[in-house]
Amino acid sequence: MLSIERLPTGIGKQLGITEEKIEYTYDLLGRLTQEITPDSTLGYEYDPLSNLTTLTLPDGRKVNRLYYGSGHLHQLNLDGQVISDMERDDLHREVYRTQGKLTSCFSYDAMGRKGWQKPTASCAAAIPVR
Repeated sequence: MLSIERLPTGIGKQLGITEEKIEYTYDLLGRLTQEITPDSTLGYEYDPLSNLTTLTLPDGRKVNRLYYGSGHLHQLNLDGQVISDMERDDLHREVYRTQGKLTSCFSYDAMGRKGWQKPTASCAAAIPVR
């Protein structure tokens, strides 16, 4: 376990800065598993590829990260409620992303550089047919 402690100076105390200690817990692979403050705890879970899969918030809700088999991020959700969804082409480049009612489309040139990005209601025309 590693901890960091903030000890304000006299001037810092006059400015309202308080003492605080944050503790960090790591697993055997060196991945952060907990961040503990006097007021709350964050929990971190990982898949076998060490991708962060779950962030447990202090109130118990979970921010989940879903990945493609390639290891690229596919979706972020809060207790199953989708926050953002990313779709990729055969080269694993992001071609569209939804965030609530906003959808963004992405296109790439022959060199693989992002050619354009635009917000729109639908990206159906921008997604290659497989």
